[in-house]
Amino acid sequence: MTAMINGYPTEIELRERIERQHARRGATETVVLIWHGYLSGLLEWGLIEIDVFDRLCELLPKT
Repeated sequence: MTAMINGYPTEIELRERIERQHARRGATETVVLIWHGYLSGLLEWGLIEIDVFDRLCELLPKT
């Protein structure tokens, strides 16, 4: 069975989700690692470009 991708998040949507997450939970090491992994997966599957990945990762504090 092959999964088909039905839409994907835009840079703006991802930025807003990251910002909401930080506002609710703070930028804990766990939250940062989960977001970095999620963004890496999107990059790996070609759903975001490297420049989008870099801009979104800039929102994640260095832990």
